[in-house]
Amino acid sequence: MEILTLLNSQFFHQLEEGDESNIKALYADMRATIVEYAHGNSQWRVIHTGLSIFISEVAEILGYANGLLSRYAKRILEIAKCLLNQIEMAVSAKIALDTVAENNKVTDTTSDVTFTGNYADFCELIHLIIACKFINGGNKAYQLHIKKGLHALFGLDFDPKKYQNARDGIKRRCPAKGSRVTYFLDNMVDVVNAELAA
Repeated sequence: MEILTLLNSQFFHQLEEGDESNIKALYADMRATIVEYAHGNSQWRVIHTGLSIFISEVAEILGYANGLLSRYAKRILEIAKCLLNQIEMAVSAKIALDTVAENNKVTDTTSDVTFTGNYADFCELIHLIIACKFINGGNKAYQLHIKKGLHALFGLDFDPKKYQNARDGIKRRCPAKGSRVTYFLDNMVDVVNAELAA
């Protein structure tokens, strides 16, 4: 079980048995293992639980350990506590935890941004940003990322089917002679020109 990975280490077993042989080398391995575990690919809850159990067990052993075992146990305990605090701070601040977080991100459910416009107009805006090649030089591989990111910025969930339907609707427009299918962008250009000219 992944949560118990740290408790299955040779360092922990020797600590529990009171065996000091080769403890310095085992401590170095344990230090690397615990950092790798904390920055692993598991969901942050799994890592948090594993670290919490490990900290509790090592703290208990420290109650009766002495000598070299006590010194190395204290050091590894402090490292584990620091890593646990790091995860807790990132989660409470809703900071992305890279591979530590579920689905590689922590979702901010308290967003104050609410989209109140017409979805087709929003799609026009997305196409403008992609066409301008402002992000990563317009690399097509990033277009999906741009679409998802803009949806998130405006407090929307990205639904590929809804997006494609809106895009197809824009393409099917039959504009009056002399006008274009980008109704929203054309109107906004006039608004921006008026504001900047004032």
